[in-house]
Amino acid sequence: MRGALVLAVLILALGIAAGTAVFSIASAVLAGGLPYVQPDSLVVPVGVNPEQGYDGASVTYLDYLDWQEQRDLFAAVAIYTLADVDVRGDDVPRRVTAAAVSIDYFRVLAARPVAGRAFVAEETSQGEAQVVVLSEGLWRRMYGGNPAIVGRSIQIDGSPRTVVGVMPAAAQWPEEVELWFPLQLGAAPPASFLRPDNFRWKPIARLRQDAGLEQTRSRLAARAEILAREYPEREGWTIGLLPLREVLVGDTFRRMLFVLLAAVAFVLLIVCLNLAQILVAQNLAREKEMAVRTALGAGRLHLVRQILGESLVLSLIGGAGGLLLAAWGTRVLAGVAPGAVGLRLSHVALDGRVLVFALGVSLLTAFLAGILPALEGSRPSLGGLLREVGEGKASWRGVRLRGWLMAGEVALSLVLIAGARLAAGSFERLSAVDPGVRTEHLLTFNLSLPRAKYTQGPQVESFYRELDRRLAGLPGVLAASGVSALPVGGGGSYLTRVFLAEHRPEPPMGKDEVAQWSAVEAGYFQAAGIPLRRGRDFGDGDTATGVPVIIVSESLARRLFGAQDPVGRRIRSWRDENLLREIVGVVGDVRSLGLDDLGTTAVYVPHAQDPRRSMMVVARTQGEPLALLEAVRREVRSQDPDVAVAEARTMEEIVDEALADQRFLTVVLGAFAGMALLLAVVGLFGLVSYSVRCRSREIGIRMAIGARASDVQRAILWQGLRLALVGIALGLIATAALTRWLDGVLFEIGVLDPVSLVETSALMMGVTLLACYLPARRATRVDPTIAIRQE
Repeated sequence: MRGALVLAVLILALGIAAGTAVFSIASAVLAGGLPYVQPDSLVVPVGVNPEQGYDGASVTYLDYLDWQEQRDLFAAVAIYTLADVDVRGDDVPRRVTAAAVSIDYFRVLAARPVAGRAFVAEETSQGEAQVVVLSEGLWRRMYGGNPAIVGRSIQIDGSPRTVVGVMPAAAQWPEEVELWFPLQLGAAPPASFLRPDNFRWKPIARLRQDAGLEQTRSRLAARAEILAREYPEREGWTIGLLPLREVLVGDTFRRMLFVLLAAVAFVLLIVCLNLAQILVAQNLAREKEMAVRTALGAGRLHLVRQILGESLVLSLIGGAGGLLLAAWGTRVLAGVAPGAVGLRLSHVALDGRVLVFALGVSLLTAFLAGILPALEGSRPSLGGLLREVGEGKASWRGVRLRGWLMAGEVALSLVLIAGARLAAGSFERLSAVDPGVRTEHLLTFNLSLPRAKYTQGPQVESFYRELDRRLAGLPGVLAASGVSALPVGGGGSYLTRVFLAEHRPEPPMGKDEVAQWSAVEAGYFQAAGIPLRRGRDFGDGDTATGVPVIIVSESLARRLFGAQDPVGRRIRSWRDENLLREIVGVVGDVRSLGLDDLGTTAVYVPHAQDPRRSMMVVARTQGEPLALLEAVRREVRSQDPDVAVAEARTMEEIVDEALADQRFLTVVLGAFAGMALLLAVVGLFGLVSYSVRCRSREIGIRMAIGARASDVQRAILWQGLRLALVGIALGLIATAALTRWLDGVLFEIGVLDPVSLVETSALMMGVTLLACYLPARRATRVDPTIAIRQE
């Protein structure tokens, strides 16, 4: 039995390692420390409109003013907007993310400067002091951590700004922000800022010490109802409230972690069942020993304690090995975790919570795996004192128990394999999605022109038009153009607007259509590989003083005009620009915000009619796109040395990043399913091998009286298949009930996908036959004369 015990320890180590690794990741993400003062009191208000499907971390300026008046609502509340700026620290400008923040921003975060000070009220007046606060990371990286930087002037987007302070990591929210400006709205903000449905501001707030999350959430909803009654535009809108931690993690990844924790629970249950099988077999081999102990006066409780103690020792040894494996497994999981989450997990350590979890899992495994074998093994037959129990005479008493344990193991394995198969199918479908652009040989990067230098729209448009000409002249570049926001969430300024066809009534009398708004330069559709279906592309005549024009996606054209030709008709973005634009073309649909962005339509306007200083530039190349990056940088520097090339990636990299969440779920679930399948094979092989040893005399007699080897093989195989069929039936029922948890995580795939369930069931049947084949073949080699003498 020594080999079986070693196998038990290895199985335990693998199971506990998997559970500990996932728990350490979940603990760090869902409950780990955040670099903020009292982070659990930090919250993010969110605008919510269920009818429009809007649930974003943004609010209106009107909401912000209302919350400031309600002084007992929050301890402090602030709003901010994000922008990319170029900071000149040496001869080469560097792109960083900046935030324009309201006066209470640093008070909300309870952040104290490491040098200098925060903003003062006078600096939030419109058009006043040009000041800036640096993050500690940027301060050390660009200025060597020199305290003398406070009071000095630095160039940001071509304009001088005076550094008044340096803030620590506790102020870095959002995490990528590296410098802050005061939000200078003044006493009279622009009228568009005061629109009750202009959800453009990012908020952050700190709860009062005497008010909990739910209480504040209820009060926010009540304030939103008051605004909805006062302003018709706010009908259907409310304000929600999310803890900062939930916003950091993201709803999709959080749901993925819960799915993985459930998968780990299944793996640990399978480990318990496997260990229980080994303990049952061990107890049966010790039947005579247990009978002797009972005859000498050992009570049943004493035997139960002994068997559970042995299970505990095995579990603790396996737990220690599992901890060692978990340290490696945590690094592997962090390496495959998507995006910013993976970066945050790169320094995850096995802390006290994880050690307590591993110990708890070891103790629980010892109990769950040992209780049934202990109860069964503590009832030895005193007849065992009167006979020797050899391999061929091993008791059948535990075979039925092991069979039920094996059926449960098959059921749990099937649920895990079905979940992994569904995740793989989801990933395959998402990978096959057409993003709407030709991703191969497409270089993308971001430029942001200095506001002080490019004050007029024609200057901005002229810069990008000249850059397109220069880039198109580079060897290996086929076409170049710009867009304000790349497809597939690849970067830029995403702007959602709602549209009405000419002569259509405004809501609530009429229905508007939502679409992503992008400003593009001439030739963008050709460079990006977006097909033109009808009409024409933008040209030189589409200037700022020309007829307002627009190009729409196919899906928006169908929603607005049905089967009618949209070219020549006019639409307007009625809530903001409110300008009738003539449709001059229809282009193919693109996935604007991600590969799983199914319902978003798009509109495009000429860059000359909506000039943007910050643009995403795309360049179609003949060869490897990144090989041309240095030449691109030279062209940009020669045109304006104050402009930095940032976020340089290929479109294929962008699409690959869009697959990261689904890839993570598929890889980890696949690994757990593989582990479960391996454990099921080991368990089936052990059970059938044991039953063959138990039936060796019976098999010998059958063969002695003329049974064929094929008949014996079929009988043994049917024994294993019968258990597998019971397990598969139970597993299918559990799969139908439990895989609903994957709803909202998977992409375009039914949770009860019959093809996946049939494939999974066939796989389990196949591995069952494989696990049973060798014991069945061994059974046919039993020598009848030797088997019959085993009495």
